[in-house]
Amino acid sequence: MIRPPAIRTQTKFGANAALATARRGSKRGAMAKLASIAALVAGLWLVYTGYERQHSLAGRADGALSTLGQKIDGADHAPAHVRYYAAGAVLVAGGLMGLGFVKR
Repeated sequence: MIRPPAIRTQTKFGANAALATARRGSKRGAMAKLASIAALVAGLWLVYTGYERQHSLAGRADGALSTLGQKIDGADHAPAHVRYYAAGAVLVAGGLMGLGFVKR
């Protein structure tokens, strides 16, 4: 890969080059923060949607049918709102880790 020629800085200590590198890094950091915020918002939306479904008529029917299915064949049947909760929790955790609130 051919690299473009290096741009000379105005000072002999390279302060302008350091600032240019810092600016480029902050753009990458801003994009990562934007993605983390989007994941956090999507996760909160999924948790809220799961909560609303759990307390709706469709959610109660889904829960009753899942319990009936467990009694008939013994297999595990998860209602749809549980999937919403799980997906939302994963996205919220990823968003918080990306923003630096939760350390790995």
